[in-house]
Amino acid sequence: MVEERREIDIPDKEMGWLEGRANGGWYTGYIVYKVENTGAKSEKIGLIPARVLIQAPTESVLITWVKRAS
Repeated sequence: MVEERREIDIPDKEMGWLEGRANGGWYTGYIVYKVENTGAKSEKIGLIPARVLIQAPTESVLITWVKRAS
């Protein structure tokens, strides 16, 4: 897990905010893994439900911050 912080100055009597935009897309599915030999003759696999953000291969950062003002 990664944590990132940004601070911005918003002048008095002004309204503004930051928007974080993900540079990638979401994978929703399962992580599949092989269960170590349990002594059984058949092979067993495990499934873990997952929702994972995959970073775009052309981007060096995971999130782009956009400063908005009205």
